[in-house]
Amino acid sequence: MQLTPIDYGEIRSGRGLSKLDKVCREWGFFELRNPPISAELRAAMLQEMEAFFALPVEQKRRCERTSEN
Repeated sequence: MQLTPIDYGEIRSGRGLSKLDKVCREWGFFELRNPPISAELRAAMLQEMEAFFALPVEQKRRCERTSEN
C-alpha cells in the first residue's frame, strides 16, 4: 500500500482540503509532507510509535476507540 501524499503548505493555504477530506474518508491514512516540525521531533515520534507497536496486543487494545471514548 502506498500512502497518498498531502503537502502541509497546501492544507495551510486551503488548496489541499478537498484532497485531505477524500483521502481521510476513503483510507484514513496519508503521508504528510513538509510538516513544520524538527527532524529531532520526528525521530522521537517514530521511536515512540515503534515502542507502541512492539507492545503485546492486549496492552495496545487498551487504547482502542469505542463509542464511550
